[in-house]
Order: sequence, then structure tokens, then C-alpha cells
Amino acid sequence: MAATTRARSKAQSTEVARAQIPPTSSPTITKPSKTTSMTISKKASAVRNHLKNTKAAALNATKSTSAKKLDSPSLFKTSPRSRCLAGGPKGPKVYDDLGFELSYEACAGISRGGICRPRGKKYYDMEDERARERTRQREIMGTERNNVSALTFMAWNDRVARELGIPYHKVEMKHFEELAKRGFVGKEGEFEAVNMSEEERNRLSKLCTGAAFRA
Repeated sequence: MAATTRARSKAQSTEVARAQIPPTSSPTITKPSKTTSMTISKKASAVRNHLKNTKAAALNATKSTSAKKLDSPSLFKTSPRSRCLAGGPKGPKVYDDLGFELSYEACAGISRGGICRPRGKKYYDMEDERARERTRQREIMGTERNNVSALTFMAWNDRVARELGIPYHKVEMKHFEELAKRGFVGKEGEFEAVNMSEEERNRLSKLCTGAAFRA
């Protein structure tokens, strides 16, 4: 009897405790209004436009800076080769002091005939070919071997260029042979440095300077 009474008392206490605990309410999820969604969308669009405009402005600034570099007066105080390199392979045409157009590949040191390593077979073959050409050129131009100098080579090329009507820097061995076929005979001592005036020496030096960079 006592046990039954205690069990009922315990059950009643549990029911009272449960009654005192407030019910748990589920969180209320509030959907954004149509006005709020439009505001968020406008802000996102404004951010995208701002980033787009900033990128465009930076690109224009870069182009403007590059153009200013090419048009800068200080740039044109440098050598023609420096201006050619600054313009790049697709830049504006650049001419040297004598009016010859420069080649970007030549100015940049880009070989058109492949790499020729010093002391390699190709190098020695090239040197042998050059020696044979010099000997033949000397025969055609009528110059004694002991009287040949750097100015002599310049004078030879200049004479061939003028006789055949081609640019100085375009003269090759085949042009010397063409001159020989035409019956050219050089005068004795004509191409010796000791017989050249100072004015002629300066002219040949200017003509030769930078010839390797011409197109």
C-alpha cells in the first residue's frame, strides 16, 4: 500500500514538472522581401561594374604609359638600336643616322642562321669559307695581301654597293663575282688605307657602323 502511494506521488511530481517546462518553439525563418532582394542585386551589380571600370582604367593607363615611353623625347636621344629594341618586334620602324631601316631580330641578337659554337666544326668551316672569300675578293679588287686592313674591307663593300646599286649592308660574295663578270678592275692602291683621305675614312666608318643591325 505504501509503495503504491509513493509511486503515485512520484508520477504526479513528474507531470507537474513537465507542465512547468515551456514548449520549445521552432525558429522562424523570415524570407527576404522583394524590396530587399532588389537592393542586394543592385549592390552586387554596382560592385561588378566598379571592378570592370577599374580593370579598364588600369589597362588604359598601361597603354598610355607604353605610348609615352615610345614618344618620349628622352628615348629618341638614345641610339637607334635602343629605340628599335624598345619598340619590340611589332613596333614602329626605326632608322639609323644614314636612313637605313633597322631589323629588330638583328638588334636583339637573334641569329637567322642558327647557333655557331666557337671551336666547333661548323665554326672552323665558316672561318675557312671566310678566308677563301677574302682571298677571292682581294683578287677581284686588285689589292695586295699585305696592304689589306679593316678600312680596305669597308672600301671594297662600298665600291661593290655603288657599282651594282645595292645597299652597303646587303653586299655578299656573289656580288663581288658579279662585279668581276662585268670586267671591273681596281686601281693599284685604290683601297689601301694610306691612300684614303680623312674624310673618306670617316665616311666609310659611318657607313659600316651599325650595318649588322640593318634590315
